[in-house]
Amino acid sequence: MKRCLIALAGLAFCLFGADGLQAQAEYEEGAFYVRLKPASAPRLAKGETQVRLESLPFLQQVSAPYGIHPDLQSMRVGMNERLGRTFRIEFDSLSKTGDLAAWLASHPEVEMVERVPVYYIQGSVASHTENPGLAVADKENPAGDAKPEDSGSDPFYGTVNGANLSWHLDLIHAEAAWEKATGSPSVKVAVVDNAVWGSHPDLGLLEENQYNVMSGIQGNSAPPTNVDQEQECSSLSSCNVYNWSHGTHCAGAIGAVRGNGVGIASIGSGVTLMGVSCPSTDASGLSVRNGFAGVTWAAEHGADVISLSWGGYSVAETEREVIQSCIDQGIVVVAAAGNDGQSSSFYPANLPGVISVASVNSDLGISSFSNYGEWVCVAAPGGFIVTNGNETANCILSTTFCRSQSYRMSGITAVNGEFYDGMYGTSMATPVVAGLCGLLRSIDSSLDSYAMREVLMASAQDLNISDAREIRPSSGVIDAAAAVDLVQSGLIKPRDLEARREGALVFLEWNEPGINTPVEPYQVFRNDVFIGETSSANLYSFVDTVTEEGLWHYTVRGLYNDREDTTFSAAVDVRVPRLYEVAVSISPEGCGTVLGAGYHESEEEIVLTARAVRGCEFVRWTEDGRSLGRDTVLSYTVEYDTEIGAVFSGEPDHTASESLQGSIPVSVWPNPFRNTLNLESPVAIRNLELYSLDGKKLKEIETGGTNSFELDMSSLPAGTYLLRIGTASGTESRRITKM
Repeated sequence: MKRCLIALAGLAFCLFGADGLQAQAEYEEGAFYVRLKPASAPRLAKGETQVRLESLPFLQQVSAPYGIHPDLQSMRVGMNERLGRTFRIEFDSLSKTGDLAAWLASHPEVEMVERVPVYYIQGSVASHTENPGLAVADKENPAGDAKPEDSGSDPFYGTVNGANLSWHLDLIHAEAAWEKATGSPSVKVAVVDNAVWGSHPDLGLLEENQYNVMSGIQGNSAPPTNVDQEQECSSLSSCNVYNWSHGTHCAGAIGAVRGNGVGIASIGSGVTLMGVSCPSTDASGLSVRNGFAGVTWAAEHGADVISLSWGGYSVAETEREVIQSCIDQGIVVVAAAGNDGQSSSFYPANLPGVISVASVNSDLGISSFSNYGEWVCVAAPGGFIVTNGNETANCILSTTFCRSQSYRMSGITAVNGEFYDGMYGTSMATPVVAGLCGLLRSIDSSLDSYAMREVLMASAQDLNISDAREIRPSSGVIDAAAAVDLVQSGLIKPRDLEARREGALVFLEWNEPGINTPVEPYQVFRNDVFIGETSSANLYSFVDTVTEEGLWHYTVRGLYNDREDTTFSAAVDVRVPRLYEVAVSISPEGCGTVLGAGYHESEEEIVLTARAVRGCEFVRWTEDGRSLGRDTVLSYTVEYDTEIGAVFSGEPDHTASESLQGSIPVSVWPNPFRNTLNLESPVAIRNLELYSLDGKKLKEIETGGTNSFELDMSSLPAGTYLLRIGTASGTESRRITKM
């Protein structure tokens, strides 16, 4: 299985309103994601990324009135069947957007239609004040010798004219990491951005590793031909060539060649760079268009690392699935946390499996512009050198499509006239992390997204918390040397950790690590908080209950050698949507059971099924005093927390009871239950086994051979289970539901 790494970066520009947030469009004009039903979707050949409109006759018949473009972009990643029948369609009749959406949604061949969010590059012209990159030492010696004082063979690495141009690499201990490991050309790092100038002399991308999503042509990922590469700007606020340099800047931060006598060095030097251009029709170059098609192209063409330099505060379900499909293939996604100085979730950074990145300054403190919060996984240098508590000195130097603009305006002369410049933002922090991921991937090709995240967090430096802005408590600022040490030491962790969610229940499963010493128990953490450990009877699985909406990070570690040592943690993420509780009351109590209750998503169509025990008969369903129906099967749309009443007539006969197997009369009541379950049988009850509905054993109890037993289930999460009852006469199975 191909394992890849994706990095999504964010570069911040000074486009802030009074509240500090950018006033920008939320959705692209003239574009939808459309998922077709299986029987209606055209089949794509291997490597095919587009289909022609004529292959979909139902859509072609309305192409003229809506101006639908002739090529439809496939969103396929790997063998994902749903993405294989999901396409991005573009159209010109913007005044008819609502009409086209309604027509598509009602058409029998269409399964889903959704709008496409706009994603903006999250980088900055250098400061909120237009002139932030001021390097005082350099201004005091503007005509100084351009040769670095400690650069090796890269002229802009190290200290030049008194200004440290590689402070960000010093901060993560890059030289100590390079002494132990180097990037491998077998690891491909793709930058999916507004553009990447592959011909930059410090990058040298092969044509086969460049692609333009807008044109659909392989071989060139540079900015549009109408962008004046030789433009000399007087202000960064209107410097389009500087904006169009963003992707090239990210590429240099990942993989600029070290020791080649040209330009700069990078933490991931030695890896193979790929450039995927997703240019917007906006001449400013501040956003990307069809960026997730760039992700799919990179993933389908062998990328091991992908850097995306954009983000926003909403995300389409199609895009969630694109990222998840990449994660499922072993792709590591690294994403920018955003540059609005707030803690709100930013996408695609806050998606399951993604390594979200905040920016820090030279003092290891969160940069003033950077988003933050416990949802952010790691931090990396993307801001400024701090002097006397102020962000006063040069930001991140890297490769560009333009000649120096920001540094030149700030008085930093070292790179005047050269294709290098300073930028700051979580865009710059993210490719630094992506470059380190490429280096670590060169050491251990088995590192997937979750394992990589654990390595980065476990080896991180302490964050300098001075203003209450934090990230995940167990993490900090990346340390390249420590991360290399950790990977080279040989990681031992639980293998094949997987998670699935059913309502409010999260089921975790894994295999034992590759060590000879037995591991027992395993400890389970949710968002770095210990929530329990396994038992001998249930060593490789765990069930958790989460009713709160959000992204939940689970880690599992094993203890061995009499609990003195631990294995390295395995990790997985689970996204829980807004859930509502559908509870059921039975009257008279014990007269029957109801299947289908529990926690469900908003607008979910559920089915409740009532089953009467002997002696009782189902009468009706009720909600808030009104009748919902008299059939034993009720279809119900979930919209809020509620309690459904199941009304029966008669009295339960506990001497016999309906069962799934029907061989032994055992009474089990009430069902559904809250904390306690009662069992009665004319023959001795010897043992009980509790299973999840997929057959995994969760609990085993010896009863002592009694005819009646009260089972305490207070620690059991809400949900539906299978209870196997062993008696002197055989075994009976029951479905039970805890509310």
